[in-house]
Amino acid sequence: MEKVIDITAKRDGFRRAGLVHSDKTQTYPLSRFTKEQLEQLKSEPMLVVAIRNANDQPSGQSDELYQQVKLLTDLLDGERKKNSELTAGLDAERQKVTDLTAELKAERQKVTDLTADLEAERQKAADVATQQDAAQSTKKGK
Repeated sequence: MEKVIDITAKRDGFRRAGLVHSDKTQTYPLSRFTKEQLEQLKSEPMLVVAIRNANDQPSGQSDELYQQVKLLTDLLDGERKKNSELTAGLDAERQKVTDLTAELKAERQKVTDLTADLEAERQKAADVATQQDAAQSTKKGK
């Protein structure tokens, strides 16, 4: 009795073993594929593969499993999209933190510079006061 292989892709248009696979179950004669291609098809996680006798009807369980796989694949795609959006948002927030950190560093440098300027001005004022005191002492001493 001739054997056939039922192949269903988890995503429409998935390519493997020289074929573009559909997300609808496709049936091929088993003789169409080499042993290597059959192993490749069976081991591919993106494909649901079932080998059966040509006269047997495909099991409804395969269709049910396919629907479950499709649902899970769609959920996974949705979660991947959310993950991408969250990652983009996180990257934007990281950039804001980087920018604010650079701004804070610049402002701290301004404070340091102004503090140094203030100390220099205080020293000048102290020097002037000392000179004035010395000048007044000299006038009194004459």
